[in-house]
Amino acid sequence: MQLRLGWSEEAMIAGARDVGVSPSIVGSFPRKEAALVEVLFLNLMISNFFLFFLFNFRYMLHSIYMFRN
Repeated sequence: MQLRLGWSEEAMIAGARDVGVSPSIVGSFPRKEAALVEVLFLNLMISNFFLFFLFNFRYMLHSIYMFRN
């Protein structure tokens, strides 16, 4: 898939078609392009949170193990 439409309503319609969903689904998003950016930003933030948590949890377990031995 090639990025060619940016953050436009046309991009949302093309994306819907690519995944086999009716392009009318775009009407479900009252803020259209803003909703697209918000969803992508939220996904990025959630991914980063889990990576941060997993890294720190691993470090914390390692510290506890080292302290006990």
